[in-house]
Amino acid sequence: MQVDAEDPSTGLPVATETGVTLAFTGIPKAATLALNASVTLLDSTHGWAKPVWLAAGSPTYPSAALVQAELDASALVAQGVPVVMGTAPDGSLTASVTLPPLEPYAVARVTLQYAA
Repeated sequence: MQVDAEDPSTGLPVATETGVTLAFTGIPKAATLALNASVTLLDSTHGWAKPVWLAAGSPTYPSAALVQAELDASALVAQGVPVVMGTAPDGSLTASVTLPPLEPYAVARVTLQYAA
């Protein structure tokens, strides 16, 4: 699947982002033992059915099996990502999460969960 190489509104190149790290502050102290993070991606290979439809020859009237394959391909699936805990200068807890590579125009939803 080819990904756009330039932003149509500016004509500037758009590249895959790597090494994106999100930092969160003010994490409750009770969260240190049970903090989990996940990321859900929406890009050309996650949560998008068009590649499945194209691979099937772009039928005008897809079969029931193809519709099911497209539904499966469009499902948003969260994947776990490591959380690095730290301490801010004011003594509060911090958490950071490094995202997987992000294609141009990708969307990433990051979820932090903890049990008190």
